[in-house]
Amino acid sequence: MSPPTPEFIPMQGYTIQSLHPFVKKRIPSFFLALPTELVTSILDLLNYRALAACSQVCKRLHVICTETITLRYAALLAASGMRDGPPGKLCTAERLQLLLMWHYGWADLQWVNYFNIRCKARGMLHTGNVVLYTGTRGSKTECLRLPSLCRKVEEKRWDLPFTLTDILAVDPSQDLIIVWSSERTETLRLIEARTLSTGEKHPRAGCGGQYTIMPLSGPGQAGRMSAMQIHSNRIATTIRRPAQRTDAPCTIWICDWVDGSTYLYIDIRQKDHFYVPRLRFLSADTFACISAVSPVGQDVRLCVYRLNEDTSDFELHYYDLPTRLCGQHVYMRGYTFFAQGTHNVPRTEPFYPDEDRDIIIIACKLREAHSRTVYICVFARTLLSIFNTPSSRRPRRSPWNLWRTTHRPLDRFMPPGDWNWGRKAWVIDTQYTFGDTFGHDPALVVYQPSVCGSRVALPHFADVPGRLDDLLAKPFYLLDMHPRRVYKRHLECEEMGVVPKGLVRVALRDDVPGKGERKIMGQEVELVGGSPGFTGRKVVCETDGLLVIETNATIGDANDCTLHIYTI
Repeated sequence: MSPPTPEFIPMQGYTIQSLHPFVKKRIPSFFLALPTELVTSILDLLNYRALAACSQVCKRLHVICTETITLRYAALLAASGMRDGPPGKLCTAERLQLLLMWHYGWADLQWVNYFNIRCKARGMLHTGNVVLYTGTRGSKTECLRLPSLCRKVEEKRWDLPFTLTDILAVDPSQDLIIVWSSERTETLRLIEARTLSTGEKHPRAGCGGQYTIMPLSGPGQAGRMSAMQIHSNRIATTIRRPAQRTDAPCTIWICDWVDGSTYLYIDIRQKDHFYVPRLRFLSADTFACISAVSPVGQDVRLCVYRLNEDTSDFELHYYDLPTRLCGQHVYMRGYTFFAQGTHNVPRTEPFYPDEDRDIIIIACKLREAHSRTVYICVFARTLLSIFNTPSSRRPRRSPWNLWRTTHRPLDRFMPPGDWNWGRKAWVIDTQYTFGDTFGHDPALVVYQPSVCGSRVALPHFADVPGRLDDLLAKPFYLLDMHPRRVYKRHLECEEMGVVPKGLVRVALRDDVPGKGERKIMGQEVELVGGSPGFTGRKVVCETDGLLVIETNATIGDANDCTLHIYTI
């Protein structure tokens, strides 16, 4: 006997047609007859993917999903790659209006504010919405917090008593900078935790605010160190020591800057003595690095570590990057690795970027004799699912499933779980051209693409200058890799930008053709004009706008540049 029907539901219910190809019957749905308030409460528990699917079931659900403010706000937050901020003076309707301004501001590149500052060309550090730079007068470090009309962030400027060469890492969300200690020596490498706002010792710093990076035995043993990473209360970096030895091991150093304890040292296999592996946090207890395991065959391995706080141990899963990419040989010596930083510190804005994402960009070059092409591989969103226990169907072989193109079967090496994140990878065939096939690093070609949220700034394929270490010029691409940002149409529009920069040209197009595959939204932006002596630009993507670093080559200020700031 079927269970009794609730009194507020009609006995016949609502009849809907199943869309599953193997179900050829109409199914009564009592859920659709529930009161609107109860349906809204249930839909509010769904993620944005399920919410989008529910909005297409019937007209009633479509109206509920599109006209309910809370559901619209939650869906737009997910579609924009943002998180809801703490409760404050603004209600949900007001936050929705601000989020719509932010969303369409990026979609149409509608700048609401523009200004520029002069700074040293080689003295700049940008992280989050805070820019650290060296002014043209003196060597002190000046700080600028970018304003945001949509997120209620005010502009702020201040100075720090450190040079940029002494600053190792910055985390604006924790008001934290990691700097070299003034007490360091050739045999004792000390770092300190200071506040970003004042430069004083951080109030949460433990162990006196000083930490020893590595136990060194003598001069020349420090080796080379990669960029330091911060996630919550952890700081980490990779170190090769000593630098003179070609077979020197690389060590991952992880420390807790709050209590001053060192978690562990992890030795990684590394055969390429010209390269120190890049390390990036993917979550609070997970980080990844790329290392070269064979300098002759140019084999590259992506290692994913998951830390265990209780035993100071870790789990390791590694992936050997394929030697063939979409049917082409790949020259992986000059690869580069980028992933945005993450944190889980409370924020004060009405909404802020959802930085708990795993976007990895690997630039690789074809190994063909006469090839001048660099492919940009973008892996996104599902890397952390390799630690999940539920199994899923193995993805079918496709040109975007890079891991299935290796020469050895992966089922014996892959852990159980949903490891098909390689299928989510996009290969952007932008064909960056340059001269010598093996003499240059593709990292110089893409010039460290900027990752912010789901947005990546890359140069235009025709925009590679003759000297690869020069800054970029002319157009660039602004890619949005969020899965909800799929445009099936071609749209071109022109707008006049803020004087004196001139024209801003936007083109939304499908960069990756395919049947049913995900597509990338590419915005081709051209900022025409420039000051006298203009030589090139580098474009940096931030949460609330773009930083256009313009170099100058006029006599007398060859080391100076102009930082143009566009905010939405």
